[in-house]
Amino acid sequence: VRGITMTPNFITDNSYENIVYHWKTSVGEFIGVGKEAINQGEPVTWSAVENGEAVNTDEPIIINLAVVDSDSEIILAYNALTIILENGYYKVEK
Repeated sequence: VRGITMTPNFITDNSYENIVYHWKTSVGEFIGVGKEAINQGEPVTWSAVENGEAVNTDEPIIINLAVVDSDSEIILAYNALTIILENGYYKVEK
């Protein structure tokens, strides 16, 4: 399965011991984990596949990423990006 690999880039002057990266997708899945992925900052790969079937949508796909201090549960950073289908290929919208 092909996909779009995303790598977080979170830089802070504060020191946090337990940071988690919480990814969510509105459509498709992260390869190997499903619609949500929680990790320590490793890259994730989004794919236009859900439950083993190709997704066919003209709607924009939203990927959300929250960087969370798991000790306090405070969101340290948040970002979202949009993936669109263009000429048969999925691409990140600028």
